[in-house]
Amino acid sequence: MTPNLIAKYFSTRNFDIRQSGNGRWIDQKCALDSVCFVADCVVEYLREGGIQPFHSPDIWRSEYAVRSVQLWFSKPDPLTPSTLDEYNKFFRQPLKMLCAADVLEEKLVGNSIEFS
Repeated sequence: MTPNLIAKYFSTRNFDIRQSGNGRWIDQKCALDSVCFVADCVVEYLREGGIQPFHSPDIWRSEYAVRSVQLWFSKPDPLTPSTLDEYNKFFRQPLKMLCAADVLEEKLVGNSIEFS
């Protein structure tokens, strides 16, 4: 990635939430380290044969995410049922931010969000 590619990307998009009306993705869960980690998990999920579209739990239940979130963030095991709400928020908010940045796409299907 070069500075010119980055500049070109940003010159073709408008991130003004006053125009899009989509400021709901802005959250404390969208710290740089969390967003980078979730993006890395998506890349690994797809690299390992994960399918698109995917849901947030597809990412955080992947072997890479389970191992890494405990190692790097000292969080509890994502496969423990009592951690469901925590991991839904921890992964979904950065995914929604990546959608707002046009890196991913989201589609509401019933009660769930599909990402691609």
